[in-house]
Amino acid sequence: MEVLSTKAFEKFEIKNAKAFEQFKKLGIPDKSWEGWQFTDISKKFWAPKSLVQNNTEQAKLIEAPFEHRVILNNGDLVSSNLPEGITLKEIETENWDTHNPIDTMNASFKTKTLLITVAKKTKVSTPILLMNRYTAQNNEMALTRIKTVVEDFAEVNFVEYSDGDNAFYNCSHEILCHDNAITYYTQVQNFNDEAQALSNVNSEVGKDAHFYSLTINLGAKVHRQNINVNLNASGATAHLDGVFALTGSQHNDVYTTINHNQAHTYSFQLYKGILDQESRGVFSGLIHVPQDSQKINSEQLSKNLLLSKKARINTMPTLEVYADDVKCAHGATVGQLSEDEIFYLTSRGINEQKAKKLLCQGFGIEVIEKLKDQDLRQWLTKLLVNKLEEQDFGHFEET
Repeated sequence: MEVLSTKAFEKFEIKNAKAFEQFKKLGIPDKSWEGWQFTDISKKFWAPKSLVQNNTEQAKLIEAPFEHRVILNNGDLVSSNLPEGITLKEIETENWDTHNPIDTMNASFKTKTLLITVAKKTKVSTPILLMNRYTAQNNEMALTRIKTVVEDFAEVNFVEYSDGDNAFYNCSHEILCHDNAITYYTQVQNFNDEAQALSNVNSEVGKDAHFYSLTINLGAKVHRQNINVNLNASGATAHLDGVFALTGSQHNDVYTTINHNQAHTYSFQLYKGILDQESRGVFSGLIHVPQDSQKINSEQLSKNLLLSKKARINTMPTLEVYADDVKCAHGATVGQLSEDEIFYLTSRGINEQKAKKLLCQGFGIEVIEKLKDQDLRQWLTKLLVNKLEEQDFGHFEET
């Protein structure tokens, strides 16, 4: 297959010339780029041959216990059912991150951005499902671009679910969390095992606002996810949690950046990886605290479970702290299933394979249990459990 390069995209219909020029200037990230050392997409990704054509036929929906939904097909709006106080419209793509190759690639070919606005003081207690079904085929590229604005004193809970087959996916989501707003954002990626995906999330968090992010990555042959959060005013708080479950030769790379741009801001992170067979996971978390950002509190933890001697994890929690009156902590753990815990379960009549699965499920579910909505917790737990049930847990002993 053709090597991934900016030249490979020149044959496509370019929708935003300025974005494409910046994309060409940046180039395709390789291991020489800071933050991309373990995911050289110039070699790991194949070049798409065409953009997916608009498909008016709605893909089959998954079962999910949510009344309110926005249905997308290949990133294009199909239908919506939203509660009062939340509006939806398409706008011309304008703002894009000139330093981010994922976002400039997306903006080069995506003319429309789906704008979701949660009006001031609107409070929606039940989750809203953003279901993005991709029907792109081999050698095609599908793009999604969303901007969500949560206005002052509003509270909302979005669940973005994406799946698809053997294709190239690029999704960019900008989330603006205004003063005193509360935004829950869960992102579930469940692509085919041969898919390749790029994901970019950027969140701006205002005064006394809270941004809760949970990412669950269950598929794709290669997946790179960037999450960037700017805490822009006193009281701004971010909670970033995630879990990925990998098998075969899957590769998943999560790169988070939290910028404490003002004093009295707070961030908390917990990311977990479950890796089987010859899979590889990467977690890089950067917390940046400039000199004037005093009185901040930031915690970051990466925990990983290796089920095979051939599975690999690279974890790099990083602090850049230039202020002196702060409370910052970070850490990482890598381990295997506890023989004592396996023995405890088997001694009570549970067979060894089932015991291993239960321990892996408990390890991953911890991040899901933080969610306040019971239906959402149960649905996400089922997705994760089903993924782990598919895995064969004999590799560690065999290799």
